[in-house]
Amino acid sequence: MKIWKSLLFVLGIFMLSAVVSAQNLPLTINEVQVNDVEVVQGSTNRLDVLRDGTFEVEVQLTPTADINDLELQASLFGHEYNDFEPITATAPIFDADANVTYVKRLVLRLSDKVEEDNYRLRLIFGDRNSNLFIVEYNLKVDVDRHVLSVEDVVMYPSGQVEAGRALLTTVRVENMGEKDEKDVKVTVSVPQLGISASDFIDEVEADEEEETEEIFLQIPACAEAGSYPVEVTVTYDEGFETFKKSLNVRVSESGSCPLRAAAEKEEGADNDDSDAQNENVQVIVENTVIQAPQPEPVEESQEGSAKSVLEVILIILLVVLVILGVVVGVTKLKEGSDEENEEEV
Repeated sequence: MKIWKSLLFVLGIFMLSAVVSAQNLPLTINEVQVNDVEVVQGSTNRLDVLRDGTFEVEVQLTPTADINDLELQASLFGHEYNDFEPITATAPIFDADANVTYVKRLVLRLSDKVEEDNYRLRLIFGDRNSNLFIVEYNLKVDVDRHVLSVEDVVMYPSGQVEAGRALLTTVRVENMGEKDEKDVKVTVSVPQLGISASDFIDEVEADEEEETEEIFLQIPACAEAGSYPVEVTVTYDEGFETFKKSLNVRVSESGSCPLRAAAEKEEGADNDDSDAQNENVQVIVENTVIQAPQPEPVEESQEGSAKSVLEVILIILLVVLVILGVVVGVTKLKEGSDEENEEEV
C-alpha cells in the first residue's frame, strides 16, 4: 500500500507541475476593431466585410504581467482553398511589459473564391509555454450586387500568330455578384494594330460561368513582328460596369504584305540600277584607260595633214611650173617661126 501511495503522490506532483507550467497568458483585450468598426466578443451582431479585397484588424491589449515572445495571429477558418490561399495574418513577435497597452494591426485578404457566408474571426495569442488565449468575433463575408470577372482567355494559335492571319479568342466570364447579368458584351482588341471584335453572352447567372463564341481578329498583313498587348473588356449591368484584363500576343512577320513586297521590289530595282551604273562606270573607266594615254597618234595625224598640204602645194607648184614651161615653150616656138618668116621674106 505504501508503494501505491508513493506512486500516486509522485503522479499528483507531476500533474500539478504540468498544470503550473502551462498557465494562461496574463492578458486583457481592451478593444478590437475591423475596418475601424468596433466588434464585441460574444455578440450576435455580425460585421459585414466584402470579399475580393482586404480588411484591417486593430487590436488593443494590455498584459497584467510581463510576457516574452508573444505572438498574435488573426484567421478565418473554413475556406475551401485555405491550403492555397489562407485567410490569416500574423503580427511580428514581441515582448510585452506588464500594464502597458499595445496596439497591433493586421491585414487579411479575402480572395474571390471565398464563399459568401458567416465566419468567425479568431484572434490567437500565444507564447512558448502558456496556454493559447483565443477570442472570437462574428463576421459576414458579403459580395457586391454586380461583379463579373474574366476567368480564362483562350487564343488560337496560342503561341504566336503570323501577320495577315486570323487570331481566334474565346473568353470565359464568371459572375461573382449577387445578381444575374444579361447581355454581357465582351470585346477583344489589339490597340496598337487598330483591330477589335466583340461578342455577346445572353446571360451569366450568379456564381456561374459562361463563355463567348470564337471572336475573330484579322491581324494586318503588314504588321511588324513583335509582342502586342491584347485587351479583353467586359461590359455589363446595362453598360454601367466595365472590367478589363490584359495579356500579350506575339506576331511574326509575313511575306504577304504588298507594301513590303513593293518596297523589296523597288529596292531590288535600285540595286539593279546601281549595278548597271557600276558596270557603265567600269566600261567608261576601261575605255579611258585604253584610249586616254594616246596623245602621240594625235600629233602624227597633225603632221600627216601638214605633209598632205605641202604635197598639194608642191603639186600645184609643179603644175604651175609645167604650165609656165609650156607657155614659155609655146612663146619661143612662135618667136622662132616669126623669125623664119622674116628671113624668107
